Amino acid sequence: MFQRSPRKSLRQASCEAGISKSSVHHIMKRYQWRSYIPRLVHALNDDDPDRRVQYCEWYLEGCNEDAHFPTKIVWSDEATFKLNGSINRHNCTYWGSENPHVMVDHHVNLPGITVWCGLSSRGLIGHFFFNTTVTGPVYLNLLQQSVIPSIREDFEQEEFYFQQDGAPPHCHRHVRSFFDGILPNRWIGRRGFVEYPPRSPDLTPLDFFLWGYLKDKVCTQKPATVVQLRATMEHECTNIQRELFNMCAIPSLRVVSSVWSRTDISLRTCDNKTIE
Repeated sequence: MFQRSPRKSLRQASCEAGISKSSVHHIMKRYQWRSYIPRLVHALNDDDPDRRVQYCEWYLEGCNEDAHFPTKIVWSDEATFKLNGSINRHNCTYWGSENPHVMVDHHVNLPGITVWCGLSSRGLIGHFFFNTTVTGPVYLNLLQQSVIPSIREDFEQEEFYFQQDGAPPHCHRHVRSFFDGILPNRWIGRRGFVEYPPRSPDLTPLDFFLWGYLKDKVCTQKPATVVQLRATMEHECTNIQRELFNMCAIPSLRVVSSVWSRTDISLRTCDNKTIE
């Protein structure tokens, strides 16, 4: 059964065989078959390690000079949620007696919706949806009308840093001019005061925490249309502040503070050629 369909779940196998899920699992253990999860990695370019080192040294120096430095950074990103297009690695297993080292193809043409979120020690910022293709002017308008006012409401008169990755809309000249004007020497990103290292999902809480958490939540609802997908996203984004931060299940301060240990580890393993 699993030789023909290695991606079959235990629940599917139990239904087809007419036995319990635990019995299927016991049989798999008897024959020493295991579930293998595809490993998703980002290949690094030749100059990426140097950029990571420079960024990590800057971040750790900031932490050494100011114990509250991690709490002053607003991490930001966009993510596209697709109908049946998100890979939940724990539900994407291959059964076999040996690891098949499987690679997974993404479905890029499925309908979906793009959302912007920010994260700081004070909690979640946003969510803000894009109703059109994200270009430099579209992104700038979101920053001016929604993102920066929301951040200033959270931080009031306190100083903050803004982080973004090197996506093309982020490094549009008008976007860079905007940040140079309102956050001189306090924005992190491509061609910014501090260069954020490309292909570094392990260094931003949006990638190593938030998107995975939200996608798991959204997938369990199984939205069938874009309208349902947006409604589900709005519901889950509204709930995350209460579920994770106010209830302290995973406090935001602990999430953003973990960047310190990640940058420290990155400096000690800067010769790696892939980043998970």
